[in-house]
Amino acid sequence: IDWFQPWPDDALMKVGQNFIADMDLGDDIIRSGIEKFLPFSFLTVNEEAKSFKRIERRHVYTTPKSYLELLKLYRELLEHKRSSADQAITRLGDGLQKLKETSDAVVRIEELLKISLEEAEEKKTVAEGIAETVSKEKAIVEVETEKGEVEAASVAQTQIEVSLQQKTVSEDLAKAEPAVEAAMAALNTLKPKDLSECKTMQKPPGGVDDVFASTMVLLANIWGNIQHKNGKVKERGWDAAKKQCLGNVNEYIAMLKLTKEKVDDGTMPALNMKEIRPYLLMEHFKPEVIITKNGSAAGLCSFVINIVIYYDIVITVEPKRESLRIANETLEAANTRLAIVTKQVAELQAKLAKLTAELEEADAQKKEALDTVEKGQTKLDLANRLTTALASENDRWAINIEVLQQDRTLLTGDVLLASAFISYVGPFTKPFRDKLMDEMFTPFLQAEFAAFEGVTPLSETSDCLNILTNNAEIAGWNSDGLPADQVSTENGAIVCNSARWPLIIDPQLQGIKWIRNKESDPDRHLEVVRLGQKDMLRNLTRALENGYTILIENLGESLDAMLNPIIGRMTVKRGRTMYVKLGDSEVEFHPNFRLFLHTKLSNPHYPPEIQAETTLINFTVTKLGLEDQLLVLVVRKQRRDLADLSEDLVNQQNGFLIKMKELEDSILYRLATAEGDITEDVGLIEGLEETKRISVDIAKKSAVAEKTQADIKITKRIS
Repeated sequence: IDWFQPWPDDALMKVGQNFIADMDLGDDIIRSGIEKFLPFSFLTVNEEAKSFKRIERRHVYTTPKSYLELLKLYRELLEHKRSSADQAITRLGDGLQKLKETSDAVVRIEELLKISLEEAEEKKTVAEGIAETVSKEKAIVEVETEKGEVEAASVAQTQIEVSLQQKTVSEDLAKAEPAVEAAMAALNTLKPKDLSECKTMQKPPGGVDDVFASTMVLLANIWGNIQHKNGKVKERGWDAAKKQCLGNVNEYIAMLKLTKEKVDDGTMPALNMKEIRPYLLMEHFKPEVIITKNGSAAGLCSFVINIVIYYDIVITVEPKRESLRIANETLEAANTRLAIVTKQVAELQAKLAKLTAELEEADAQKKEALDTVEKGQTKLDLANRLTTALASENDRWAINIEVLQQDRTLLTGDVLLASAFISYVGPFTKPFRDKLMDEMFTPFLQAEFAAFEGVTPLSETSDCLNILTNNAEIAGWNSDGLPADQVSTENGAIVCNSARWPLIIDPQLQGIKWIRNKESDPDRHLEVVRLGQKDMLRNLTRALENGYTILIENLGESLDAMLNPIIGRMTVKRGRTMYVKLGDSEVEFHPNFRLFLHTKLSNPHYPPEIQAETTLINFTVTKLGLEDQLLVLVVRKQRRDLADLSEDLVNQQNGFLIKMKELEDSILYRLATAEGDITEDVGLIEGLEETKRISVDIAKKSAVAEKTQADIKITKRIS
């Protein structure tokens, strides 16, 4: 491919057609107009470059490489702008939907609140009636209870004596509890799924089969699944264990739990405990060993060991249990005598308890009803607060959605003009830029699209800045030192949207000042270097590898050949990483790497190959911009107070624009990501109220600042 010598017109057309063939451009009339515009714009710029050289004595070159960069930029920029428009429409739509849901909720909540208030009043009346009845019954119970307490005193002594004996026996039995708790805890760790997976093992790890065999011995004569002869399990192998134990895992676990009850009621076969003890003597029959083989088997192992310990303790304290049984019989007899005495009191207390329960239920229902009313009122208040706070946004967002939807239909043509603007007009002065855009590019597209009967996908005016940036972003540039005149703003848009590295012609050093501030964030690690510096290669390598910003300042009319692979983005992909040649070595090319090229020559002559690989941008100050800057200097000399106030107001206004955009984004984001019932999210609504309050405050301050700036401008002119 010849990158730099002119191509025939039909070649330009053919390449353009092929490049945009798969793009969604709408009607064939629109596609045909775009196909014609691509070579037309290229050839037109070439002709204007000749006039520019004749009038301004400046050299501008457009090459086939420039043409291909336009095609690539158009595709990428159109996809990006369509995606951004869709996201903005969706975000505003979601915000409107949330507000609509809240408005609907207000009506619904008011209706429910009215019903809840009526129910609360009814439940309050019922609760008060029950409370009066309970008060009368309570007085009767207190009299009868006093009579019963006299009789109960004589029985109480016996009860104390029996209780002391019961305590002694229970303490002895409690010593067995740790073992049974450990056994049950081990059993509770078992999961049917894990045990079922054991069944799939053809040959278990060493020791696991012994654990399952021990459980078979433990369950003989208890679980019908275990095959035995006179209480002794003969077949204890792995196949027998899988068949008899793991055939029904849930029942298997239930039977193991049943052994504890068997121990407690004395029905545990002694033979089982005798047969199981050889397993406990095995060296590997330890949970800490078995767990390295199988987690479920380790749980079974721990259970078996602890249930045997529990059994041994229970057997040794059986005489004490018998004593406890006798003590309990004695206590039962004493309690029977006491029950006869207290029967009447119990009946009265039961009646009181029933009434008290009814009172508690009535109070609970009353409280629930009142809580519902309070919650509904709070919810209503929050919903009203939300709709009030964002009432002004409702109409504005609806209008913005319509505007965004209309603007999206215009993107096909508008982005094409913006792409041509970025690709071609950077080196030109303002008159030539306006001529290209307003007198050549826009009329051509309008004429080509005129035959289309639907909505023409092109704005009436060719304001490319509306496509490439917004007021908040421009305010950020101005805060970073970019002059506020139209040409500087256009230059900023080209720098920030160009796919090629920008090469700025900046004799007044305004552009480099802006870039230094713009890239001053610590995360960017801006490095400013010059060709020939001894550490330039090292700084460039570090920036490429880490995604930092590098600014090469004070260039002449030629570039070091070492920079060609970087400027041309001649990357090679290995795996997931991109590499670029730098000198004799290859360096990793980080996707966040940024390169800015700068010259303070007022009229440099860069050859076509450099202009093709970079985006040349003329930052030379305009006459209007110079007048404004000189006026500022004069005012600063004569009325420093006005100059300082004006500068502060400009910075304040820029900050306001940026903050307003951030606040709206914050409101929409919080609405979009809110989960559940938004009318119950106190933190969200309070946060939105505060955000809206700040937004309104900023709008008021902004209006005051604009008026003050207007007054200052008048004063400046008079001065």
